[in-house]
Amino acid sequence: MWAVIDLLVFLSSYALASLTKFGFPIPPENLESMLIVLPWSALIFLFLMYYLDAYATYTRSFEDIAWATVISIAGASLASLVLSFWLRAFAFPRSVILYALLYQLLLFFLITWLKVRFISKEPFPSVFVKGVDESIASLLSSNRAQSIDEAQAIVIAGLDLVEELKKGIEHGKPVIIDPTVEQMALLNGLMVSFDDHPFILIHSWVFDRVQVFLKRVVDIIIGLLGSAITVILLPFIALAIFIDSPGPIFYTQQRLGQGGRSFKVIKFRTMIPDAEKYTGPVLASEDDPRITRVGRFLRKTRLDELPQFFNVLVGDMSVVGPRPERPEFYEKALDEVEDFRLRLIVKPGLTGYAQVYASYSVDFKHKFFFDLFYITSPNVLSTDIKILLLTVKSVLKREGT
Repeated sequence: MWAVIDLLVFLSSYALASLTKFGFPIPPENLESMLIVLPWSALIFLFLMYYLDAYATYTRSFEDIAWATVISIAGASLASLVLSFWLRAFAFPRSVILYALLYQLLLFFLITWLKVRFISKEPFPSVFVKGVDESIASLLSSNRAQSIDEAQAIVIAGLDLVEELKKGIEHGKPVIIDPTVEQMALLNGLMVSFDDHPFILIHSWVFDRVQVFLKRVVDIIIGLLGSAITVILLPFIALAIFIDSPGPIFYTQQRLGQGGRSFKVIKFRTMIPDAEKYTGPVLASEDDPRITRVGRFLRKTRLDELPQFFNVLVGDMSVVGPRPERPEFYEKALDEVEDFRLRLIVKPGLTGYAQVYASYSVDFKHKFFFDLFYITSPNVLSTDIKILLLTVKSVLKREGT
């Protein structure tokens, strides 16, 4: 429903912009050019909204949906500008795109407020819980139904999963699973048929050669662009770091790459010099006193990660993937999560699911499951595009992790 409303508002904004520019009636040659471009711009707008999770059914904040909408509007406006040249629709005035952008910001501000107003504060009014820790179930609803019939959804885990899943299907209820590693693997399984018998194919957790090649091409293109931006911003960031906290501009640290191979990751320094001299390896927290004032800004905006584009270019890292872990913390993670080693199957990345969906203080277990969802993705390039778009939103919201 909201997607349809958004589409109508998007198109209406261009109608208002055209009337603002031309009055009524709109000149036929201008109207024809807009009709050529707008269907494609609208599709791009809805695509971006979908990929930025603007239509997710779970609880959303005003800020979360607003940033997704702003990025989608900006992307669609840029698309209108480019497509008007590409499709040779030269009678599509640039001023109409500008007017439409202003109308969209105003109208979608109101629409976003309505979305938040009418979205439930909890994902489900009531849930039937079995085998799930109460603290986890409370994330979905504070109301517990005594039977499946009374519940809006079923939250399950453990050995009873299959039987309760069947009941959920029979009663027409959505089922939320607190997953194990094996169940996460099944999540991205593909339906295949051998001699008319259906099977679920779990692909190997190593991306195939085509995906590895295409992913590397994308890494090189984005790596070159990111490295160029790093060089341009380097004098300003370096000066700010040195004035705030005299010492080295860059900071290198041992991390584990694909297959457990060790490499040095490079970042802009965000902590005081020799921050671990007396404490040893310690995980940083949001209010860590070792972080400098400039460092806190660099972390929030992810600017401290810019030098890692050089790691991407040399092949130690990818743009998207699990964040590379320090050897000292990797051993600790293995003690907490037995299968944590599976994160090393693919190249580590600048950003990933854990960075766009989880908070700064997410523990090893939850970080692992976010990364596992990425590793088991059957279409890694499509997943990469989504994560990159969500990363843009996280950076704009200053949710650096």
